Amino acid sequence: MSPDQPDFESPAEAEQVLRDLAGSLVPGLEDIIPAMDGVSEALPDAQDVLTGELYRTLLEQIPAVTFMTSFERGLQEVYVSPQIESILGYSQKEWLSSPSLWYQRLHPEDKDRWNREFADTVMSRGTAVHSVYRFLARDGKVVWILGDVRIKRDEKTGFPLFVQGVGFDVTDLKRTEAALRQRTEEVEAAREELRKAKERELAAKEREIVHLRAEVRKESVPEHSLLGGSPAMKALRGLLHKVAPSKTTALITGENGTGKELVARSLHYLSPRADKPFIELNCAALTETLLESELFGHEKGSFTGALSRRAGKFEQAHGGTLFLDEIGDMPLQIQPKFLKVLEERSFHRVGGDEKVDVDVRVICATNHDIVEMVGRGEFREDLYYRINTVHIEVPPLRARGGDLPELAEHFLARANRSEKREVTLSAEALDVLKNHPWPGNVRELRHAIERAVLVCDQDTILPKDLPPALLKRVGAGTSAPGSERLIDALERMERSMILSALEKSGWVKSRAARSLGLNERVLTYKMNNLGIEKA
Repeated sequence: MSPDQPDFESPAEAEQVLRDLAGSLVPGLEDIIPAMDGVSEALPDAQDVLTGELYRTLLEQIPAVTFMTSFERGLQEVYVSPQIESILGYSQKEWLSSPSLWYQRLHPEDKDRWNREFADTVMSRGTAVHSVYRFLARDGKVVWILGDVRIKRDEKTGFPLFVQGVGFDVTDLKRTEAALRQRTEEVEAAREELRKAKERELAAKEREIVHLRAEVRKESVPEHSLLGGSPAMKALRGLLHKVAPSKTTALITGENGTGKELVARSLHYLSPRADKPFIELNCAALTETLLESELFGHEKGSFTGALSRRAGKFEQAHGGTLFLDEIGDMPLQIQPKFLKVLEERSFHRVGGDEKVDVDVRVICATNHDIVEMVGRGEFREDLYYRINTVHIEVPPLRARGGDLPELAEHFLARANRSEKREVTLSAEALDVLKNHPWPGNVRELRHAIERAVLVCDQDTILPKDLPPALLKRVGAGTSAPGSERLIDALERMERSMILSALEKSGWVKSRAARSLGLNERVLTYKMNNLGIEKA
């Protein structure tokens, strides 16, 4: 029998060879196997010998091109099924008359890969090749063919005698695969764009919230809320009007409770930035790591828990004002980066490389003596001079002359609105207020009024409704100016120290207690006894 007519002992053996050839098809070609069903019924009985003609007929029934190439007398194409014409546009005769035609029609970009596989399998010791190659049809179209090739070798020398193969047109599958890949990429790109859009939306909402809060605060804390007609307050308001239009950095100093934050707000709302955000941050309330993240923001994954990009206070305040309270408590390690932002008006988020430009006016406040801190090496001298371009000193309540009655009435009106009451302040209670030294300044006065409104069980606030600390000083109400008793002086000092510790710790009792050498329970008792409450 000739090389193109393999010797099969039975139809079952021939059928099994074809099934083996089709057995490694890609998903989507499952219809090949059913097409082969019933082959045995079309063949002679098992006793007959399968002729070459019947073999060819069998091969030509499957939806694929089959071929055989001999190496016995050089490379020679000895058989190719007629399906070659429907797949590549070349007739069976054309294909057999030019043994190198298949290589000529092999896609140029696939030839190097075919050469490597040919050397590694056919010319080596391989027995099978299973690959997908692109061919150029007669009309120039690209056709993808999945080839399953079996290699017959000389048993002694191992030299290839001939190869038999089947090729399936998988162009449609490849197009579907490419379309699916493109669609997947489009979906992934859409998801990424959606993620970025959500980030932009969240950032926009955050800016909107900041802006709305600024608007609310603008309405609730206008410039004239700096109440008082004393010379000290008139001078303060005059200075604010002068420096408000500028972009320069300002440093506000003063005792605890004098209203440094209110002065910063007034400075903002008097400026051209009044319709932009007013962002505040207490430098004493955060650790060094958290403070850096709060100021400059961070990128996703920059530290444990950083699940997404977050804009810092500088970005949130873009176009507006950033108020940094307790600037004296800013860690030395952060001060150089903060100074650089003040100088260059740009920074990098924590864990990021992107440069962020900002237009922000910075207002700082402290109750510390920064000059002394510079001398002790606790605060950078260059940073001090940078933030102290404009220095605003807020007077204590005791230096504001007759401002107390006006302030008391202001806080009483606010407390009445909050508690839905209409109580008034008796002359006796006002005398007690006037006689108190107010070491806690305006904040202490506000707390005293708010407490009185809460505990008052009639329509008028009496001395008994005021905090006990105020009544202890009054005694019989006949204490002469300058004749403060030792117990009152000690109480005033204790109140001042507790308020200072609470301010420095951001009103975290445990931290304030440690700085005072107390436990938290004792500190809470003293705060209740002195009528100290957080606003």
